[in-house]
Amino acid sequence: MKKSFFIIVFAMMAVTMQAQDVYKAVMISAQDVLNNPNAEDMQLKAAQFKIAALNYTHRKMVEKNPDTPVRELDLQAYYMSEFLTDFMADVYRNKDKAEQVRAKRILFYISVTKSCPMFNDPDKDATDIYITEADNITPFSLDTNWEQAVQLLQKNRQELENLK
Repeated sequence: MKKSFFIIVFAMMAVTMQAQDVYKAVMISAQDVLNNPNAEDMQLKAAQFKIAALNYTHRKMVEKNPDTPVRELDLQAYYMSEFLTDFMADVYRNKDKAEQVRAKRILFYISVTKSCPMFNDPDKDATDIYITEADNITPFSLDTNWEQAVQLLQKNRQELENLK
């Protein structure tokens, strides 16, 4: 009963959020993690990625169209958070599987982000920095349309589940 109540309250809060609230909330949350001296390494790395991805998306949106509706930035922040939550849950659910299976699943998520570019940025050194640098828990392209990535992930969920 309590769980249902909190879900309903959260849904009502989400409906009433103002423009750029999602973007700001994700940024503030990530910055809070970075400023927390008790944050774990995994939390810090995820927060660094969120900030980098949102800053990249914001900068590119403004370059492309200075009058980009803030709703677009909010959507990207929302779907990025959804994608990362799905990824982290998948990593946790499959932690006891063989290394090869876990690697295939991570590569699946990486390929989803690479398949959904938002800006088609030719600077792959910059956009793929979280993929190419070792020891990143969020090995994804910064040049990602997160809404499309979530849709592609949902569309291909069965393929992911069949990885062995």
